[in-house]
Amino acid sequence: MNDAVKRVAQLADQRSHAVKLSVAREGIEISASSPSMAKRKKRSKKDYQGEPLAIGFNAQYMLDFLGAAAEGPISLELKMNNPPARCAPR
Repeated sequence: MNDAVKRVAQLADQRSHAVKLSVAREGIEISASSPSMAKRKKRSKKDYQGEPLAIGFNAQYMLDFLGAAAEGPISLELKMNNPPARCAPR
């Protein structure tokens, strides 16, 4: 996932550095776009049984977390209030 975020982040908007994480039954999609450039997507097949959802993250935040989590599994909890997401190694 770390490599996917790095590749997609290259096209992220220079001010927000935003990447979008979409999760559905088909798997995980990480995408980014820039007004002056194209859009880039990276898909990965993962088992997911919930409702489809999407959330935006700062690419550097995701890279920092994934770097600290090493190569093990991660947990991503989403909620409707602040903070909207909690990332943790499992």
